[in-house]
Amino acid sequence: MAIVTGYVHIRHPETAEAVTLEPGDAVPEWAVDIVTNPAILADEPPAREAESDDETADDKPSREEIIARAKALGVSAKGKTETILARIAEAERAAEPEPTGRDALAARANELGIEFTDETTDAELELLIQSKE
Repeated sequence: MAIVTGYVHIRHPETAEAVTLEPGDAVPEWAVDIVTNPAILADEPPAREAESDDETADDKPSREEIIARAKALGVSAKGKTETILARIAEAERAAEPEPTGRDALAARANELGIEFTDETTDAELELLIQSKE
């Protein structure tokens, strides 16, 4: 079974649901005829870096760290931890700049379900987007 080496955004042919395949994912049987770009297909998954023993998924910031982060972002550090985390997340989202250049093109292409690779030029990506809109 083929493995994708990059991100692939496709629509399920029966449900029209948007599906994203990530590097290392196997191409589902229903998508074999849809994913045809040989530049992103491999017979085996790409090598992945080993995770550090120092950091685990169970590591959570302490309440003091959460409060410090809230203060650094200029949001209220009062209330339940979940509430403070929600304020932090909102402040971080608001601080993120809108994508520009290649990032904006890639974001729009992803929204439209356009399949592309890093080798796709900006001009090619613009044409693909225009043809879908």
